[in-house]
Amino acid sequence: MIGGVLRKGISGGESKRTSMGYELITNPSILLLDEPTSGLDSQTALSIARLIRKEANLGMTILTTIHLPSPEILD
Repeated sequence: MIGGVLRKGISGGESKRTSMGYELITNPSILLLDEPTSGLDSQTALSIARLIRKEANLGMTILTTIHLPSPEILD
């Protein structure tokens, strides 16, 4: 259950990953992500950054903003 105004569902981080996954299953040629790592713990943020890089290496065009990335994410 994703949740909503009246029902508690998944966490904000899980919701963000679900939203990204939903977009990725359509195999878009361009993916726009607005701060996909904000509000996530450092390990999860790094895994998201790695996923973004993997998709870019496979040929997907990705435009994203990342506010104050850690050195690992920046690499």
